Amino acid sequence: MKSTKKNSFRLGAWKLALALAALVLSGNSALAASAAEIDRDVTTALQTLYANTPAAKDLGNQAKGILVFPEYRG
Repeated sequence: MKSTKKNSFRLGAWKLALALAALVLSGNSALAASAAEIDRDVTTALQTLYANTPAAKDLGNQAKGILVFPEYRG
């Protein structure tokens, strides 16, 4: 009886390992935006921010970097 449980556990572990390997190797390229799309969205988001909040432009000019989330789903 113990042997059967051990074999069942091993089989389940192998299935899990194979499923995880398949997920890692398949990648998510279908879900990722291209660099050009990201650049376009960032530019649009910054233009919108600067048009609606002029002080943000001044802060942006002084900043060493700006983190932009082009899409917000809140």
